[in-house]
Amino acid sequence: MPFIDDGGSPADLIGRLTTIRERSRDFYVQVFLVEIDNDIIAVHDFQQWGDFEDNSKTPRFIPSGLALAAPVVTSSGGNPRVAQGRYAVPAYPIYGLEQIDSEDKIRDFLSSRMTKTFDGEKLLRSLDKIVGAVAPRLKSQLAGKGLVVLCDMGDGAPYHRTSRPLSKNFVRVTESALGGDIYADLDEVLKRLWWAKLEEGAEWGHRLESTCSICGAVGETVSLYSKSWPLFRVTWSAPFSTELDVHELNEAIGLCQRCSAALSYGGKLFTDLSRPIPPQILQAAFQAGVDTKSKAGQSTVIRGVALPFPVLDNGLADEDYRDDYRHAVTHMRDEPRDGNGTAKHVAQIVGFESILPEEVIDDAFRLSIYYYTEANADIQLIATVEDVSPAHIQALMEVMEGTMHQQFDLLHMRDASIPRLLARAYGAGYLWQSLAHVLRGRPLARQRFLQRMARALNDIGKLTGGPQGLSELQAEAKFYAVFNVFWQAYSQLIHNGGEGMRTWQVLQEMAEGPSSDFVFSDVEDLGFIIGHLVRRFAAQFYSAQHKDFMRTRVMTFGSALTPDVVGYKALGRLQEFALKLDIHLDQEFRKKISAALAEFIHHEDVVQKNRDGFLAAFWAGYGLYGVSAPTQIEEALS
Repeated sequence: MPFIDDGGSPADLIGRLTTIRERSRDFYVQVFLVEIDNDIIAVHDFQQWGDFEDNSKTPRFIPSGLALAAPVVTSSGGNPRVAQGRYAVPAYPIYGLEQIDSEDKIRDFLSSRMTKTFDGEKLLRSLDKIVGAVAPRLKSQLAGKGLVVLCDMGDGAPYHRTSRPLSKNFVRVTESALGGDIYADLDEVLKRLWWAKLEEGAEWGHRLESTCSICGAVGETVSLYSKSWPLFRVTWSAPFSTELDVHELNEAIGLCQRCSAALSYGGKLFTDLSRPIPPQILQAAFQAGVDTKSKAGQSTVIRGVALPFPVLDNGLADEDYRDDYRHAVTHMRDEPRDGNGTAKHVAQIVGFESILPEEVIDDAFRLSIYYYTEANADIQLIATVEDVSPAHIQALMEVMEGTMHQQFDLLHMRDASIPRLLARAYGAGYLWQSLAHVLRGRPLARQRFLQRMARALNDIGKLTGGPQGLSELQAEAKFYAVFNVFWQAYSQLIHNGGEGMRTWQVLQEMAEGPSSDFVFSDVEDLGFIIGHLVRRFAAQFYSAQHKDFMRTRVMTFGSALTPDVVGYKALGRLQEFALKLDIHLDQEFRKKISAALAEFIHHEDVVQKNRDGFLAAFWAGYGLYGVSAPTQIEEALS
């Protein structure tokens, strides 16, 4: 347990185990400190423990090191205005004046929390005096959120009135109203914090003599529950045995003190590493085809976590190796956007902000990646991708930063992440399955992508009569071309062939060259060339008739496009339409039409078997007609 045994100073552990740097930071804007020494109670004027950032549009409060003296843990679920869990020290968050606008409310507020506080019974004996002292100040001075801190100076307490620190882990809090200064002993604060974590589990099951379900140690055990662990909530019903009372959950899984501490730290680490996935990924999943009208997922916030783990059980036995691992995970947690030096950004690969430090880009480690939603206490685990090789992630990054970045530039498209590409290519129902395949280096099925693209392009193609329809068709055709390049690059990366339509640049060059250069490797190549030729004729048709060729002569009355219609009604009748409408076609263009038609007739059976690929490629060739690429980027791609 490198983060527990060698986790650093008490100050560092307190910061990691609590939420003073995240959800709880605003409470330290107004701190009401109450000094208690036997029967003497002194209430200090409210203090601000920290400062607001000046470099952000929205002011953000950053607590100072004083917050370590009165650490707060606020849960993301449940009702935060009622007493929750256990309190290591008597530091109680206030969410608003309505909680404490009368003496009765202040009494209820303090007593309900003192009963859940380490040595809280000592404070309860002075409750009346404390309420009488703090009520006037709280009611008159509180504005917004605040924090009540009861600094008890009794024996064994974490707070001391002294003229100098008694150890290196003493933190000066403020000047005492009774003489000297108030110091907080962070060693004692940390000890009580571990007690609070253990008591959270004990609330839902506890035994003085039992066997730990994790390490097998015999002794005191508690349940699995921890406020720090987001994927386990007692508000669930499905994971619990019907044979157990909800307050006897330790009978299912019991943890010793050491394993409970590890779970608390690990759960908080999990939460700290999690990052939201941009909503554009889910929106892309519903962008094409019939899913366009669906509203599902638009308001859903999905979070992602990438955790490195050693492959071998004894992988962290070496002290230097363990230090490197702890440093790497700390870097991932504290600086997810810092890709400087040797750390690698992986947001384009996994879909959320994260980095891969050089210490874990090693065959001795594997990544486990989790995607989940969290709303109050309702946790839904969407996908788990385990055994992900960091070397494979690095190879995917090279594909995205090289070939794919060039493609985005060529087609004037905004760079996208792999999850966003997959979401749009495969739809919501196949997003997580296809992402797991890519992250694990498994073959990526192509047929679903072709079906989805053929349907989407066909639907848009029915509306190509105006500028908006052509613009939408071109945008969808661009995505088809880009994903084709990604699919081929990925297939080659995992040594799975990569057969499929050649890049749109190569096919466009072939379509604009002499007919003698026509060489078709598959039906998608053929479909793209036919689409290009039909669109070229459609441009001449529009100049002569001021009408859309596909809508008025091919897809009449909103009929669907099929390979037969493409081959015989569109391509096969171009020269006939040209003769009837007196549209000039040069001799070379006529040769291209004849060559493509002959190829279609010769391979009609193969085309029918792969109709989705043929139709998707046809619309891509039609939509990308006239789109040219800068020569220098074409050379780079070749």
